[in-house]
Amino acid sequence: MLRPGGCAGIASWDMTRTGLPQLIGAALARAVPDLPAPAPPPWAHMCQPAGLEHALRTAGFTDVAVHQVTRHWPLPDPASFFRHLPGWTPPLRPLFTSLPAAATDRAAAAFSDVAREHSTSQGMPQAALIGTATRR
Repeated sequence: MLRPGGCAGIASWDMTRTGLPQLIGAALARAVPDLPAPAPPPWAHMCQPAGLEHALRTAGFTDVAVHQVTRHWPLPDPASFFRHLPGWTPPLRPLFTSLPAAATDRAAAAFSDVAREHSTSQGMPQAALIGTATRR
């Protein structure tokens, strides 16, 4: 519980710009084209600037500000990174468990290609939102 006048912060991926979730989706679409697209998660609206702002205001916050930031991730081994995703992204575990080993191999290779296509000399750009607000 946040006391009146207290400040809060929340961060999420920015789904309006290319980031990790979009690159994972692109790799899976290349490697497993018949894989049905998953339904958006219930919190997806908070991965857009207007949606995050609306959620904070609806929750009773004032002085709401949403900042878009981009940082670059160097990925020396994108295929290995892809294979480790289920270990630190629990929502992906069922998807990875359902894929045959050959499909996972193709997806890891496709992710390497997608990561290279979207990377700069600084690394792979990742877009995020940071929302700040004050409790009434």
